[in-house]
Amino acid sequence: MQTKKELRKEVLQRRDALSAFERASASEAVCVKVMQSTAYCKAKNILCFYPYGSELDTTLLMKQALSDGKQLYLPKVVGDDMVFYQVHDLSDVTKGYKGILEPMGDTDIFEGIKAPETLMIMPGVCFDKTGCRIGYGKGFYDRFLTALRQEGRRNMQTMAVLFSCQLLEEGEIPKEAHDITPDYLVTETECITIRGDI
Repeated sequence: MQTKKELRKEVLQRRDALSAFERASASEAVCVKVMQSTAYCKAKNILCFYPYGSELDTTLLMKQALSDGKQLYLPKVVGDDMVFYQVHDLSDVTKGYKGILEPMGDTDIFEGIKAPETLMIMPGVCFDKTGCRIGYGKGFYDRFLTALRQEGRRNMQTMAVLFSCQLLEEGEIPKEAHDITPDYLVTETECITIRGDI
C-alpha cells in the first residue's frame, strides 16, 4: 500500500493535469449535483471553501447558496485552527493562508452548537469509496469536525466534492484513528452516500 505522502503527490499530479475545460466542466457538474441534493435543499447554513490551485471550483455553488438565501460561511486559518466566518458576497474575501482567498474575519463566526441545519462542503486531495480522506497534511478539517462532535453537534452533514480522478477504491487510503469521513462524496460522474440520505 502506498503511503499518504505518496498518494497525495500522485493524485495532485493527476488533478493538476486536467485541462481548464475539463476542470470547469466537471466543477459545474459537481456543483449542480450538490445543489440538487436533499442535504443542500434542507440546509440553512452552507460551509464551503474558495478553490485553490487546481481544486474543484465551488464558485457556482457559493453564488447559488447566497441567491437561495442560505447563510454562507468560508474558512479562515487562525493559528493552527480553522474558523468559519459568514460572507454576504463573494467579494468579501482577501488573500490569507498560502494565498488562499479567505473571509476578512470581521463578520459572524459559525457557532456549530447553536446553528440550525448545516451542510459542510469539504475539499481534499483524495478520498476512497468509503470516505477515507487524504487532505493537505495540516489537519484543519479533522480538528474542526472533531471539536464539533465533542460539543454534541448533530445537525451538520458533510459532503466532499472532488473530481473523479481523485476518487480511489476502498482500502487504497491508509486509515488513521483521528480521520473523519464525510457523509457523502460527489464527483462529476457519481454520488456516494457514506451515511444519511443524499
